[in-house]
Amino acid sequence: MKLWKKIAPIALALFVSAMSASAEAAFKSEYKMHVNVGENTAWGQAALMFANKVNDYTGGKVNIKIYWSAQLISGKQASELMFIRNGTIDFSLTGTSNFASVIPSFDIFNLPFFISNNRDKFKAFDALIFGKTGETLANIAHDTGGTTIIQWTENGFRELHYSEKHSAILTPEDMKGLKIRYVSSPLYQDTYQSLGANPMVINWNEALQAFQQGLVDGGENSYSILMNYKIYEFHKQMTEWSYAVPAMFYCVNNAVWDSFDDDVKGQIKKAASEAGDWLRAVSRLGLDDGWGEQYLKSVGLFPPDPEIAPLSIYEFMEEKGVKINRLTQEQYAAFQKAVEPVYEKWIPRIGPEIVETARKEMAAVN
Repeated sequence: MKLWKKIAPIALALFVSAMSASAEAAFKSEYKMHVNVGENTAWGQAALMFANKVNDYTGGKVNIKIYWSAQLISGKQASELMFIRNGTIDFSLTGTSNFASVIPSFDIFNLPFFISNNRDKFKAFDALIFGKTGETLANIAHDTGGTTIIQWTENGFRELHYSEKHSAILTPEDMKGLKIRYVSSPLYQDTYQSLGANPMVINWNEALQAFQQGLVDGGENSYSILMNYKIYEFHKQMTEWSYAVPAMFYCVNNAVWDSFDDDVKGQIKKAASEAGDWLRAVSRLGLDDGWGEQYLKSVGLFPPDPEIAPLSIYEFMEEKGVKINRLTQEQYAAFQKAVEPVYEKWIPRIGPEIVETARKEMAAVN
Protein backbone atom coordinates (compact mmCIF):
# COMPACT_ATOMS: atom_id res chain seq x y z
CA MET A 1 0.00 0.00 0.00
CA LYS A 2 2.80 2.39 0.89
CA LEU A 3 4.60 1.45 -2.32
CA TRP A 4 1.49 2.34 -4.37
CA LYS A 5 1.24 5.69 -2.63
CA LYS A 6 4.80 6.42 -3.77
CA ILE A 7 4.28 5.13 -7.31
CA ALA A 8 0.85 6.71 -7.95
CA PRO A 9 2.03 10.35 -8.12
CA ILE A 10 4.86 9.35 -10.45
CA ALA A 11 2.48 7.39 -12.68
CA LEU A 12 0.05 10.30 -12.73
CA ALA A 13 2.82 12.73 -13.68
CA LEU A 14 3.97 10.45 -16.49
CA PHE A 15 0.38 10.09 -17.72
CA VAL A 16 -0.17 13.86 -17.74
CA SER A 17 3.17 14.35 -19.50
CA ALA A 18 2.29 11.75 -22.11
CA MET A 19 -1.14 13.35 -22.70
CA SER A 20 0.47 16.77 -23.05
CA ALA A 21 3.02 15.44 -25.53
CA SER A 22 0.21 13.78 -27.49
CA ALA A 23 -1.72 17.06 -27.62
CA GLU A 24 1.32 18.91 -28.86
CA ALA A 25 1.93 16.23 -31.48
CA ALA A 26 -1.58 16.82 -32.85
CA PHE A 27 -0.37 20.07 -34.39
CA LYS A 28 1.68 20.04 -37.58
CA SER A 29 5.03 21.78 -37.48
CA GLU A 30 3.83 23.80 -40.48
CA TYR A 31 0.47 24.44 -42.12
CA LYS A 32 0.65 25.29 -45.82
CA MET A 33 -1.38 28.27 -46.99
CA HIS A 34 -2.06 28.91 -50.66
CA VAL A 35 -2.38 32.43 -52.10
CA ASN A 36 -2.81 33.12 -55.82
CA VAL A 37 -1.05 36.49 -55.75
CA GLY A 38 2.15 37.98 -54.34
CA GLU A 39 2.82 39.45 -50.92
CA ASN A 40 2.85 43.10 -52.01
CA THR A 41 -0.87 43.29 -52.68
CA ALA A 42 -3.86 43.99 -50.46
CA TRP A 43 -4.86 40.34 -50.94
CA GLY A 44 -1.37 39.19 -49.97
CA GLN A 45 -1.20 41.47 -46.95
CA ALA A 46 -4.54 40.15 -45.74
CA ALA A 47 -3.17 36.60 -45.97
CA LEU A 48 -0.02 37.61 -44.08
CA MET A 49 -2.06 39.40 -41.42
CA PHE A 50 -4.15 36.27 -40.92
CA ALA A 51 -1.13 33.95 -40.64
CA ASN A 52 0.60 36.24 -38.14
CA LYS A 53 -2.52 36.67 -36.02
CA VAL A 54 -3.17 32.92 -35.96
CA ASN A 55 0.37 32.28 -34.78
CA ASP A 56 0.01 34.98 -32.13
CA TYR A 57 -3.48 34.06 -30.89
CA THR A 58 -2.71 30.32 -30.68
CA GLY A 59 0.59 30.86 -28.92
CA GLY A 60 2.54 29.44 -31.84
CA LYS A 61 0.61 26.18 -31.95
CA VAL A 62 -0.68 26.85 -35.46
CA ASN A 63 2.28 27.92 -37.57
CA ILE A 64 1.11 28.90 -41.08
CA LYS A 65 3.58 29.22 -43.95
CA ILE A 66 2.30 31.09 -47.00
CA TYR A 67 3.13 29.88 -50.51
CA TRP A 68 2.75 32.90 -52.76
CA SER A 69 1.72 33.21 -56.41
CA ALA A 70 -0.02 29.82 -56.60
CA GLN A 71 3.18 27.84 -56.04
CA LEU A 72 1.34 24.88 -54.56
CA ILE A 73 -0.91 24.45 -57.59
CA SER A 74 1.57 25.41 -60.34
CA GLY A 75 -0.55 28.43 -61.23
CA LYS A 76 -3.61 26.31 -62.11
CA GLN A 77 -6.31 28.30 -60.34
CA ALA A 78 -9.18 26.00 -61.29
CA SER A 79 -7.43 23.09 -59.51
CA GLU A 80 -7.28 24.81 -56.13
CA LEU A 81 -10.28 23.10 -54.54
CA MET A 82 -8.90 19.67 -55.46
CA PHE A 83 -5.60 20.48 -53.73
CA ILE A 84 -7.38 21.67 -50.60
CA ARG A 85 -9.63 18.63 -50.54
CA ASN A 86 -6.73 16.17 -50.90
CA GLY A 87 -4.70 17.91 -48.18
CA THR A 88 -1.90 19.40 -50.30
CA ILE A 89 -3.18 22.80 -49.13
CA ASP A 90 -4.16 23.34 -45.50
CA PHE A 91 -5.35 26.96 -45.58
CA SER A 92 -6.17 29.41 -48.36
CA LEU A 93 -7.37 32.95 -48.95
CA THR A 94 -9.11 32.64 -52.27
CA GLY A 95 -12.12 33.64 -54.36
CA THR A 96 -15.35 31.96 -55.38
CA SER A 97 -14.37 31.94 -59.07
CA ASN A 98 -11.67 29.35 -58.37
CA PHE A 99 -14.21 26.98 -56.79
CA ALA A 100 -17.10 27.55 -59.19
CA SER A 101 -16.03 24.95 -61.74
CA VAL A 102 -16.59 22.28 -59.07
CA ILE A 103 -19.33 24.01 -57.03
CA PRO A 104 -21.58 25.88 -59.53
CA SER A 105 -23.49 27.67 -56.74
CA PHE A 106 -20.39 29.78 -56.09
CA ASP A 107 -20.99 31.45 -59.45
CA ILE A 108 -23.79 33.51 -57.94
CA PHE A 109 -21.21 36.26 -57.35
CA ASN A 110 -20.27 36.11 -61.04
CA LEU A 111 -23.76 36.60 -62.47
CA PRO A 112 -23.14 39.76 -64.51
CA PHE A 113 -24.47 42.96 -62.91
CA PHE A 114 -26.41 40.89 -60.35
CA ILE A 115 -24.95 42.65 -57.30
CA SER A 116 -23.93 45.99 -58.82
CA ASN A 117 -27.53 46.52 -59.92
CA ASN A 118 -28.38 47.76 -56.43
CA ARG A 119 -28.48 51.25 -54.99
CA ASP A 120 -25.60 50.36 -52.68
CA LYS A 121 -23.60 47.50 -54.18
CA PHE A 122 -21.39 47.15 -51.08
CA LYS A 123 -24.34 46.70 -48.73
CA ALA A 124 -25.86 44.25 -51.19
CA PHE A 125 -22.65 42.23 -51.26
CA ASP A 126 -22.34 42.20 -47.46
CA ALA A 127 -25.95 41.06 -47.17
CA LEU A 128 -25.05 37.96 -49.18
CA ILE A 129 -21.77 36.93 -47.57
CA PHE A 130 -22.98 37.52 -44.02
CA GLY A 131 -26.49 36.23 -44.60
CA LYS A 132 -28.27 33.03 -45.56
CA THR A 133 -26.58 32.95 -48.96
CA GLY A 134 -23.10 32.83 -47.47
CA GLU A 135 -24.20 30.23 -44.91
CA THR A 136 -25.66 28.01 -47.63
CA LEU A 137 -22.54 28.22 -49.78
CA ALA A 138 -20.33 27.45 -46.79
CA ASN A 139 -22.37 24.33 -46.08
CA ILE A 140 -22.01 23.18 -49.68
CA ALA A 141 -18.25 23.76 -49.59
CA HIS A 142 -17.99 21.72 -46.41
CA ASP A 143 -20.16 18.82 -47.53
CA THR A 144 -19.09 18.49 -51.16
CA GLY A 145 -15.75 20.28 -51.33
CA GLY A 146 -14.04 19.02 -48.20
CA THR A 147 -13.41 22.63 -47.25
CA THR A 148 -14.43 24.74 -44.26
CA ILE A 149 -15.00 28.44 -44.93
CA ILE A 150 -13.78 30.35 -41.88
CA GLN A 151 -14.59 33.92 -42.91
CA TRP A 152 -15.95 35.77 -45.95
CA THR A 153 -14.34 38.96 -47.27
CA GLU A 154 -13.86 40.95 -50.48
CA ASN A 155 -11.13 42.20 -52.79
CA GLY A 156 -13.20 44.58 -54.91
CA PHE A 157 -15.65 44.62 -57.79
CA ARG A 158 -14.24 43.66 -61.17
CA GLU A 159 -13.83 46.44 -63.71
CA LEU A 160 -12.86 46.31 -67.39
CA HIS A 161 -9.37 47.50 -68.35
CA TYR A 162 -7.99 47.75 -71.87
CA SER A 163 -5.48 49.36 -74.19
CA GLU A 164 -5.74 52.99 -75.25
CA LYS A 165 -5.51 51.71 -78.84
CA HIS A 166 -9.23 50.97 -78.63
CA SER A 167 -12.18 53.30 -78.37
CA ALA A 168 -13.85 53.73 -75.01
CA ILE A 169 -16.08 50.76 -74.20
CA LEU A 170 -19.49 52.24 -73.43
CA THR A 171 -21.84 49.81 -75.19
CA PRO A 172 -21.86 46.08 -75.91
CA GLU A 173 -21.13 46.92 -79.56
CA ASP A 174 -17.81 48.44 -78.48
CA MET A 175 -16.67 45.01 -77.27
CA LYS A 176 -17.18 43.18 -80.54
CA GLY A 177 -14.17 41.00 -81.36
CA LEU A 178 -11.99 42.23 -78.47
CA LYS A 179 -9.76 39.60 -76.87
CA ILE A 180 -10.48 39.76 -73.12
CA ARG A 181 -8.52 37.75 -70.54
CA TYR A 182 -10.67 36.21 -67.82
CA VAL A 183 -10.45 33.68 -65.01
CA SER A 184 -11.33 30.11 -65.91
CA SER A 185 -15.08 30.40 -65.37
CA PRO A 186 -17.47 29.14 -68.06
CA LEU A 187 -19.95 31.75 -66.81
CA TYR A 188 -17.45 34.52 -67.57
CA GLN A 189 -16.93 32.99 -70.99
CA ASP A 190 -20.66 33.08 -71.70
CA THR A 191 -20.87 36.65 -70.40
CA TYR A 192 -18.19 37.96 -72.72
CA GLN A 193 -19.45 36.02 -75.69
CA SER A 194 -22.92 37.47 -75.12
CA LEU A 195 -21.29 40.91 -75.29
CA GLY A 196 -19.59 40.07 -78.60
CA ALA A 197 -16.06 39.77 -77.18
CA ASN A 198 -13.54 36.97 -77.64
CA PRO A 199 -12.79 35.73 -74.09
CA MET A 200 -9.46 34.00 -73.44
CA VAL A 201 -8.49 31.88 -70.42
CA ILE A 202 -5.01 32.83 -69.18
CA ASN A 203 -3.66 31.86 -65.75
CA TRP A 204 -2.69 34.83 -63.61
CA ASN A 205 1.03 34.03 -63.66
CA GLU A 206 0.93 34.54 -67.44
CA ALA A 207 -1.62 37.33 -67.60
CA LEU A 208 0.72 40.28 -67.06
CA GLN A 209 2.91 39.20 -69.95
CA ALA A 210 -0.18 38.88 -72.12
CA PHE A 211 -1.24 42.43 -71.21
CA GLN A 212 2.26 43.84 -71.76
CA GLN A 213 2.80 42.16 -75.12
CA GLY A 214 -0.66 42.96 -76.41
CA LEU A 215 -1.65 39.30 -76.77
CA VAL A 216 -5.05 40.34 -75.44
CA ASP A 217 -6.88 43.66 -75.76
CA GLY A 218 -8.02 43.82 -72.17
CA GLY A 219 -8.94 42.08 -68.96
CA GLU A 220 -11.14 42.44 -65.89
CA ASN A 221 -9.92 42.92 -62.34
CA SER A 222 -10.53 44.86 -59.17
CA TYR A 223 -8.95 48.27 -58.66
CA SER A 224 -6.59 46.85 -56.04
CA ILE A 225 -5.16 44.26 -58.45
CA LEU A 226 -4.88 46.88 -61.21
CA MET A 227 -2.84 49.05 -58.88
CA ASN A 228 -0.79 46.44 -57.05
CA TYR A 229 0.33 44.75 -60.29
CA LYS A 230 0.78 48.03 -62.16
CA ILE A 231 -1.54 46.97 -64.96
CA TYR A 232 -2.04 50.67 -65.59
CA GLU A 233 1.38 50.65 -67.30
CA PHE A 234 -0.09 48.56 -70.13
CA HIS A 235 -3.76 49.49 -70.15
CA LYS A 236 -4.58 53.19 -70.04
CA GLN A 237 -8.36 52.87 -70.23
CA MET A 238 -11.02 51.43 -67.97
CA THR A 239 -14.78 51.05 -67.97
CA GLU A 240 -16.20 51.09 -64.47
CA TRP A 241 -19.10 48.66 -64.61
CA SER A 242 -18.59 46.47 -61.49
CA TYR A 243 -20.11 43.56 -63.36
CA ALA A 244 -19.00 40.90 -60.86
CA VAL A 245 -17.52 40.64 -57.39
CA PRO A 246 -16.23 37.15 -56.60
CA ALA A 247 -16.39 36.81 -52.84
CA MET A 248 -13.11 36.11 -51.08
CA PHE A 249 -12.84 33.78 -48.13
CA TYR A 250 -10.41 32.22 -45.68
CA CYS A 251 -10.78 28.46 -45.77
CA VAL A 252 -9.18 25.27 -44.48
CA ASN A 253 -9.18 21.56 -45.27
CA ASN A 254 -11.98 19.85 -43.30
CA ALA A 255 -9.70 17.28 -41.66
CA VAL A 256 -7.27 19.99 -40.56
CA TRP A 257 -10.12 22.05 -39.11
CA ASP A 258 -11.55 19.07 -37.27
CA SER A 259 -8.13 18.40 -35.69
CA PHE A 260 -8.37 21.67 -33.72
CA ASP A 261 -10.22 22.00 -30.42
CA ASP A 262 -12.88 24.68 -29.95
CA ASP A 263 -10.46 27.12 -28.33
CA VAL A 264 -8.02 26.99 -31.26
CA LYS A 265 -10.88 27.23 -33.75
CA GLY A 266 -12.09 30.35 -31.96
CA GLN A 267 -8.67 31.99 -32.16
CA ILE A 268 -8.40 31.19 -35.88
CA LYS A 269 -11.89 32.61 -36.51
CA LYS A 270 -10.90 35.77 -34.66
CA ALA A 271 -7.79 36.16 -36.83
CA ALA A 272 -9.79 35.60 -40.02
CA SER A 273 -12.49 38.08 -38.98
CA GLU A 274 -9.99 40.85 -38.25
CA ALA A 275 -7.89 40.26 -41.38
CA GLY A 276 -11.02 39.87 -43.52
CA ASP A 277 -12.51 43.15 -42.31
CA TRP A 278 -9.21 44.87 -43.06
CA LEU A 279 -9.24 43.56 -46.65
CA ARG A 280 -12.84 44.66 -47.21
CA ALA A 281 -12.02 48.10 -45.84
CA VAL A 282 -8.92 48.75 -47.95
CA SER A 283 -10.69 47.40 -51.05
CA ARG A 284 -13.39 50.05 -50.63
CA LEU A 285 -11.32 53.12 -49.75
CA GLY A 286 -12.54 56.06 -51.79
CA LEU A 287 -15.25 53.94 -53.41
CA ASP A 288 -17.86 53.36 -50.69
CA ASP A 289 -19.85 55.63 -48.36
CA GLY A 290 -16.92 55.99 -45.97
CA TRP A 291 -17.22 52.73 -44.05
CA GLY A 292 -13.77 51.54 -45.17
CA GLU A 293 -12.02 54.62 -43.82
CA GLN A 294 -14.04 54.63 -40.60
CA TYR A 295 -13.26 50.98 -39.93
CA LEU A 296 -9.52 51.38 -40.49
CA LYS A 297 -9.49 54.38 -38.14
CA SER A 298 -11.38 52.41 -35.50
CA VAL A 299 -8.70 49.71 -35.42
CA GLY A 300 -5.74 52.08 -35.72
CA LEU A 301 -4.74 50.99 -39.23
CA PHE A 302 -5.40 54.23 -41.08
CA PRO A 303 -3.96 55.31 -43.39
CA PRO A 304 -2.81 52.07 -45.02
CA ASP A 305 0.39 51.78 -47.05
CA PRO A 306 -0.30 53.92 -50.16
CA GLU A 307 1.46 51.29 -52.29
CA ILE A 308 -1.17 48.79 -51.12
CA ALA A 309 -4.27 50.97 -50.93
CA PRO A 310 -4.31 54.69 -51.80
CA LEU A 311 -6.89 56.93 -50.13
CA SER A 312 -8.36 57.77 -53.53
CA ILE A 313 -8.02 55.09 -56.20
CA TYR A 314 -9.55 57.49 -58.74
CA GLU A 315 -6.85 60.10 -58.18
CA PHE A 316 -4.19 57.41 -58.26
CA MET A 317 -5.35 56.05 -61.62
CA GLU A 318 -5.69 59.48 -63.13
CA GLU A 319 -2.16 60.35 -62.00
CA LYS A 320 -0.98 57.24 -63.85
CA GLY A 321 -2.67 58.45 -67.02
CA VAL A 322 -5.60 56.06 -66.92
CA LYS A 323 -8.92 57.28 -68.31
CA ILE A 324 -11.85 55.88 -66.34
CA ASN A 325 -15.05 55.67 -68.38
CA ARG A 326 -18.23 55.62 -66.29
CA LEU A 327 -21.50 54.34 -67.70
CA THR A 328 -24.75 56.28 -67.78
CA GLN A 329 -27.88 54.48 -66.60
CA GLU A 330 -28.90 53.91 -70.21
CA GLN A 331 -25.51 52.44 -71.12
CA TYR A 332 -25.51 50.21 -68.03
CA ALA A 333 -29.01 48.97 -68.94
CA ALA A 334 -27.80 48.06 -72.44
CA PHE A 335 -25.13 45.76 -70.96
CA GLN A 336 -27.71 44.20 -68.66
CA LYS A 337 -29.99 43.55 -71.61
CA ALA A 338 -27.21 41.91 -73.58
CA VAL A 339 -26.43 39.36 -70.87
CA GLU A 340 -30.02 38.18 -70.26
CA PRO A 341 -29.31 34.83 -72.00
CA VAL A 342 -26.57 34.23 -69.41
CA TYR A 343 -29.18 34.36 -66.63
CA GLU A 344 -31.46 31.94 -68.47
CA LYS A 345 -28.62 29.44 -68.76
CA TRP A 346 -26.90 29.88 -65.43
CA ILE A 347 -29.60 30.36 -62.81
CA PRO A 348 -30.66 26.69 -63.13
CA ARG A 349 -27.01 25.66 -62.64
CA ILE A 350 -26.37 27.96 -59.70
CA GLY A 351 -29.68 27.05 -58.10
CA PRO A 352 -32.93 29.06 -58.37
CA GLU A 353 -33.47 28.90 -54.62
CA ILE A 354 -30.05 30.36 -53.83
CA VAL A 355 -30.53 33.11 -56.41
CA GLU A 356 -33.97 33.98 -55.01
CA THR A 357 -32.61 34.06 -51.45
CA ALA A 358 -29.82 36.37 -52.58
CA ARG A 359 -32.28 38.71 -54.30
CA LYS A 360 -34.36 38.97 -51.14
CA GLU A 361 -31.30 39.63 -48.97
CA MET A 362 -30.10 42.40 -51.29
CA ALA A 363 -33.54 43.96 -51.52
CA ALA A 364 -33.80 44.05 -47.73
CA VAL A 365 -30.77 46.36 -47.42
CA ASN A 366 -31.49 48.45 -50.53
